[in-house]
Amino acid sequence: MQVFLRFILVLNMTTSTVLRAALLVALVITGTASCRWDKPENALLRSLIEEQIDEAAGTGSCTTSAGGVLTTIAKAISTKEWTHCNMDLGILDTTGTSWDLRFRRYQVGTNSGASGSANGGACSTGLTDLNAVTSLGQFSSATAGECPNFVADTMQTSQDGESSSSTFPGSSVMIDWYSYNGTTHVLESKDIVYLIRQQNGTDIIAIQFTDYYSDAGTSGYPTFRWKRL
Repeated sequence: MQVFLRFILVLNMTTSTVLRAALLVALVITGTASCRWDKPENALLRSLIEEQIDEAAGTGSCTTSAGGVLTTIAKAISTKEWTHCNMDLGILDTTGTSWDLRFRRYQVGTNSGASGSANGGACSTGLTDLNAVTSLGQFSSATAGECPNFVADTMQTSQDGESSSSTFPGSSVMIDWYSYNGTTHVLESKDIVYLIRQQNGTDIIAIQFTDYYSDAGTSGYPTFRWKRL
């Protein structure tokens, strides 16, 4: 395996992007029984795959369905670039100023503190039923990070699924919105309902993460149900 990986590394420096991508896809197919995985354990293979992902990631997207309870899928497959979502419109924010939530794979930020210059923030309801969350006033915890006490973003450190970790500006409240299975490399939502104070510092939405994978099983697509309070 190590010899084969070194062979790929040489190709990485001498062949076209298309050929490199094809070789990486072939290796992933032969080495992974399921497409619902986050990152392979081998550091060299992981770095090569991430390079190809970032080349194709662009600025991502935020796609929101219609309905009383809305669903937004954020395409956030890049390990470098953030995908910014404007929740007033439920779409991608391309200006970099009017966003409420942003994503970089499993990392989440609000437009506040270390992440942004606006008046956003987040708190945890501790509930797992989105329908049971009807207003900010139903919560009375005196604990920081638990509703109704919103927390601005700070610098966070999270495990990337293997032995290494990454530091990023993000929400301390939502840093553990998921659980990660080190055997299957599958990430699953804990179903906690969070309240998000939007960038204007006034409007509030309730969100509940439901998935991290596209319909095709590709990681980097955080999906959440949400509604306005």
